[in-house]
Amino acid sequence: MALAHKDDRSQQQMPSRRRQADVAWSMEQVVEHATIDDGWIVVNDFVYDITNFVKHHPGWYFGGQTSTIVAITRNLGKDCTEEFTEIHSKNAWQQLNSYKIGYLLKETELQQKQSQAGIVNLLVWPRILEFLRIRSLSSSSAGEVACSR
Repeated sequence: MALAHKDDRSQQQMPSRRRQADVAWSMEQVVEHATIDDGWIVVNDFVYDITNFVKHHPGWYFGGQTSTIVAITRNLGKDCTEEFTEIHSKNAWQQLNSYKIGYLLKETELQQKQSQAGIVNLLVWPRILEFLRIRSLSSSSAGEVACSR
């Protein structure tokens, strides 16, 4: 029988948003969240918002955990899979899971989405321009009719 680990996080350290796994984030978006007040990390291609965990970490107050808070802040806005994997227990992995806000959009997926958006734009814009041209012609014709009366 596996022993359950006590969750020693304070209430303030708990996630501030609902856990999600189906939202895609690009690395460009993750990089924008690299501060203590807004901190995300990537581990094994999943994105985690660990803002509350960082802001209220005991390392800010207890000297024995200072190196931990330094390591965490150094990795905000980055993929820290290797470092996290090397040093964390099963309990830490379970806790990390509660901060999941989505998955990392791979470069190939991002390029594919951008390409698809480009194709849509190529298909839609000519129709929009034609609609505007026709509308412009019809409103100028309507104006001429109105003036001739």
